[in-house]
Amino acid sequence: KRDRTKFSNIQLQILQSEFQLDDRPSRDDLQRISEMAGLSAKVVNIWFQNARAQLKKS
Repeated sequence: KRDRTKFSNIQLQILQSEFQLDDRPSRDDLQRISEMAGLSAKVVNIWFQNARAQLKKS
């Protein structure tokens, strides 16, 4: 099992602003976002999955 990722405020701002633009980014967009945020593409992808699930719940 992977360790939980602790996101910095700047990383969260990047992820949230990108999510507002597109909640289902392409693989290329995920790669670009991960480079901007300094995270792996896998972590970014999981963050987007969780954000979509939270949006669906609310």
